[in-house]
Amino acid sequence: MVAMSTQLTTKTAGLNVSGTAQVPIDVRPERTESPSQNDGATSVDSEDDDDESDYEDSGDDSDEESDDEPVLGPLQRLSNALRMKQQDMLAKRRHPVLEWKAAAQWHADNAAGWAAAEQEQKHHEEIATEKSARRERKTKRKAQRQFTKQKETEFRALLEEYSVAIIKSEKRTELLTRFSIDNRSIEKRKLAAIETAKRADQLRDAAEKITQLEKRDEEEKQVTLDKLQQCMEVSNEMGRRYGLLPAINTPAAAPAEEQDETSTVLILRVNNAPLPSDTEASRTPGPSMLTAKRQYFTLNLKRCKHVEELRAFTWDGTSSSTPEYQR
Repeated sequence: MVAMSTQLTTKTAGLNVSGTAQVPIDVRPERTESPSQNDGATSVDSEDDDDESDYEDSGDDSDEESDDEPVLGPLQRLSNALRMKQQDMLAKRRHPVLEWKAAAQWHADNAAGWAAAEQEQKHHEEIATEKSARRERKTKRKAQRQFTKQKETEFRALLEEYSVAIIKSEKRTELLTRFSIDNRSIEKRKLAAIETAKRADQLRDAAEKITQLEKRDEEEKQVTLDKLQQCMEVSNEMGRRYGLLPAINTPAAAPAEEQDETSTVLILRVNNAPLPSDTEASRTPGPSMLTAKRQYFTLNLKRCKHVEELRAFTWDGTSSSTPEYQR
């Protein structure tokens, strides 16, 4: 702005120096028309028209005055015309500060106009974007409703199919369970019959084995008894042969004489006193029962002072003699 004012001042000074030879130059910057500057341009044009009308009026007045004045030569008239034109141009010239303010105002108005145009364009774009977004949201909502409706229909169909499948599966399971129970009962009966037959065979085999074992035990027992009898016969024969047992047809022994304390031969006699039975012993328990022993002979120890030989009776009634008793 300072440079512009300096140029305007310089050009104005040049016009003052040159006089009538120089023409004033419009130093206002070239302006591009904007929507907000239309009114300003119209006002400037109207001012120029007013100035021209004033100039024409002044020209008419000068013509009227020239009629009263004396006629001048052509050079004088040309000089007067140039002087008048220069004066009119100098009168129309404005101050540099006003020019600068006008240029600044024009630039401000131009910037405001462009800003308003951009704002309006942005507003139109926002409206268009909002309409497009609203249209897109409407389309998406419609598509979403259609998709939801389709999914609900598919879900209902799937749910119905699933319910039918569950019912069929339950019926199939029930039938299979019934068939499996029947088949299992039949198989159990068959297995029971087979097990019964096997058990009968096993029992029969076991009975046969037991019979065979009992028969073999009887045979072994008989063989053992035969061997034992044979051994007993052999031992008896050996006892008779060596004098330990009496002969088979030996006559009964003569009754022994009465013995006294001085007898050298002691005959042991069988104790004829009955032994107490187990039931009586269990009924009358006592300390004497614990020390009582089974006695087969009655012996008086006082008579053993002079005994040299002991004799006793066997179970078959025969007598047996022992070697000399050593005290």
